[in-house]
Amino acid sequence: MREKKQHTPLRISRGVWTVVVGMGLSLSSVFCSGIGYAETTPDMSEQMTALIDAVPTAKDKNKETDKEKKKKETPYERLLADASKEEKPVPIKDNDTIADLVATLQPLAPLSKEDAKTIAAWDSVVIAPLTKEDINIGGIYRGMSGKQLIARFGQPQKRQKKDRLVTWTYEQPNQSFHCELRMTRNGKEEDALVEAMTLTKGQDIDIGRKIHLNMPTEQLLCTFGVPHNVLRDVKANVYYIIYEQADTDLIFAVAERRIQRVAFMPARYPYHNEQAVTRREERVERDFSLMGYSLGDELVKRQYNMWKSKLHRGSYTVWLYGDYGVLVNAKGNVERIFLLTNSGYTSRGVTLGYRLSTVLALYGQPEFVVWGKKDEGVDVYYYHHPILSSAYLAIVIKRETQRVDDVIVTAMPLVRLQDQLARYGLP
Repeated sequence: MREKKQHTPLRISRGVWTVVVGMGLSLSSVFCSGIGYAETTPDMSEQMTALIDAVPTAKDKNKETDKEKKKKETPYERLLADASKEEKPVPIKDNDTIADLVATLQPLAPLSKEDAKTIAAWDSVVIAPLTKEDINIGGIYRGMSGKQLIARFGQPQKRQKKDRLVTWTYEQPNQSFHCELRMTRNGKEEDALVEAMTLTKGQDIDIGRKIHLNMPTEQLLCTFGVPHNVLRDVKANVYYIIYEQADTDLIFAVAERRIQRVAFMPARYPYHNEQAVTRREERVERDFSLMGYSLGDELVKRQYNMWKSKLHRGSYTVWLYGDYGVLVNAKGNVERIFLLTNSGYTSRGVTLGYRLSTVLALYGQPEFVVWGKKDEGVDVYYYHHPILSSAYLAIVIKRETQRVDDVIVTAMPLVRLQDQLARYGLP
C-alpha cells in the first residue's frame, strides 16, 4: 500500500500569475486578455443537451397541461425546480435506503479478463511519450538564439529591455506573439537566448505536435497525452493545461473548451507539480478531486462562485453551483462531487461529452466496470482511490454514443445507475 502523501491544496487567484512569473512574462495580462471574465455559461456538450433544453415560452406553457409539462421537464430542470421550493428535508424512501446500504456493503467485482479485452479494443488512441522537441511554438525552442528567431520570423516590431531580459514583440494582422530573451555576456541582443514565448494569435503556427490555437481541448489531450498538471483560474473562467519536459513548461490556456493562448517558460511553481502522474495507469490523490473539492473536505462555499441552489435528501444536502454540484453529509463533509456542464475538467482534463477512447487514453483501464443492461443505457467505469477503499472516480459512459455522460467523484459506489439524478445522490 502506498504511503499517503500530504500536500496543501493549490489555491490560485488572478493576482498570482504576475508574482510567479517574475521575469516579466505576466500570464494574467497575456492569457486572460481577450478571454475575459465569462459572464455566461458556455454551450454544453451534446450529452448534456437533454438537461438544459430551452424552457417553453409563456404562450406555449398556457397550452400545456400540468401532466404534459411534467413529462417534458428534463432531470436538470426538475432538479432546479425542486431547489427553488421551500427548503425542507425530503424523507428517504425505504427502497432508497436499502439500495444505498447494499451498494456500500457489496464490493464491486474486479474487472474480468473478458471485460479487460473488450475495453482494450476500445483503447484506440496511441500517444507517444513527450520529448523536449515537442515543447516548442512555431519551431522556436527555449535556448534558441535571437539570430535563429530572426531567421524564422524576421525582425520584431517592438523591443523592450529590462535588466538582463529583452522582450521582442511580433505584431502582424494574422499573428501576435512575444519572446523573452536573456542577455549573454557580450550584451548583443542577437546572441541573447530565448527564455520564454507566448502566442496570443496565429492559428497557422504549429505548437509542438502540430496543435494550433482554437483547437478543441480533447484534441490537445489526445495528441499530448496525460497533462503534467491542470490548474484552474476560477475568476477568469480559464483552465491551464501544462506539459513539462526538460525543465520547460508548455502551458495551454483553455476557455470555452478550446485553446485560446499558449506559452512556454522555465518550469516553476505553480505550474510544476511534484506529484505529477508519470504513467496513465497510476492513481494519485489529485485524480479524486474535482472543481477544487476532495472527498472528506469540509464544505466551504466559494465566494467567487456562490451556490445557486441547494436540495435536502434526508441528512444529506446537495449544493448546486453553475458547472457542478456537491453532496454533503450531516457533518458538513463532502461525499460526492459531480459535473453539470462541460465547462469543468478533471485533473487530467476529462469532461462531459468526451469519447470513451479519450478517457482510456488518459486513465487507462478502470479497476471496476458496471455494465448497463440496455443499448440506450449507461456503463460506469470506476477508477479506485489508491488509499481509500471505498472512494472512486466514476466516469459514466452513454452506451449509444460511447461518450462521457457524467463525471462523479464519490465516497461509495453509485446506485440506480440509469437514473441520472440518483447518480448525483438525489431521490
